[in-house]
Amino acid sequence: METDLRHNVSKTGGTLLVCAMLLAGACSSTPTISPADAGAVDASHPDAGRIDAGATDAGHIDAGSSDDAGPIDAGSIDAGIADAGDVVDAGSYDAGSADEVDAGDPDGGYDPRVLAPPGSPLPNVMVDGIDCGSHEAFVSHVHAHLAIYVNGEEKLVPAGVGIGVPRDYSNGFVVGGSCFSWLHTHDVDGIIHIEAPLVRDFTLGNFFDIWRQPLSATQAGPAEGTVTAYVNGVLFTDDLTTIKLNSHDVIQLDVGEPVIPPQPYTFQGGL
Repeated sequence: METDLRHNVSKTGGTLLVCAMLLAGACSSTPTISPADAGAVDASHPDAGRIDAGATDAGHIDAGSSDDAGPIDAGSIDAGIADAGDVVDAGSYDAGSADEVDAGDPDGGYDPRVLAPPGSPLPNVMVDGIDCGSHEAFVSHVHAHLAIYVNGEEKLVPAGVGIGVPRDYSNGFVVGGSCFSWLHTHDVDGIIHIEAPLVRDFTLGNFFDIWRQPLSATQAGPAEGTVTAYVNGVLFTDDLTTIKLNSHDVIQLDVGEPVIPPQPYTFQGGL
């Protein structure tokens, strides 16, 4: 896994404080803001909570914003979009993309049933030793299926996991992108495509790392709770990240309760 970049923003008395060390030369817990200051606090500003790297002192900060420090413009010193406390994988995080909405999606967003947005890998950057190359490779070419339930409700795996932005869509199916990871999804059907230039073991943990979502015994993506896992209808009790992605494996994760009994899945012709 690549080095994590941690974005930390402090709060004092509910007021967000950003210290521009290069300009001010020092920090103060009660800074004085002058009208001439290009980074003046403007609680009514429509971009409240957003740091605009184009401003002289790194932008506007809405002291009343309820967001956790707000998104950080990709052009800023931190070069990314992240909430305070978020752990960003430098190897897979695309600082130039809006993680919540893919501009290439004809619907301008994602089905609310989707567990989490697909994120975006960076071309030729390794995640768990897995590259995101310019095209799909087929030395190893198999498919597994992943179903996720949260408190008994099915959640979809998004289309475009492991495919770099900008993505090209055809009827909701991702047909192209800036790069293809060896593990990726084209649709919201739960099919994980394993297409690699070499033969090796791939795991569910690898897939979640490329997706940039956590996976543990108590969490799958943003959903928290006890995680019950089934592989081909059999209860899996070991480390969930070690579940192997073999050809036509049917994997099911149940987060919380009720636990849905393992559901069958039939792979369509050609998969």
